[in-house]
Amino acid sequence: GNYERFVTINNVKYGHIVNSRTGLPTLDKHSVTVLAPSAMLADWLSTAIFLEGEKLSLLAEKSFEGVTVLITQP
Repeated sequence: GNYERFVTINNVKYGHIVNSRTGLPTLDKHSVTVLAPSAMLADWLSTAIFLEGEKLSLLAEKSFEGVTVLITQP
């Protein structure tokens, strides 16, 4: 989540996750946790779901065996 890893510039918190479409850091303040059979899959999915939202989380849980997603607001 961006609530733990960020940089503050001119009183604005910029998260560590960069949106590849805009090239800018995200300002969202939620977190995504993914339980998966491998750390690489969990890391990949958590970043993608952070950027794309709940719709992708539901698709990931259906598409990948053993994947569970939790999206929370701090």
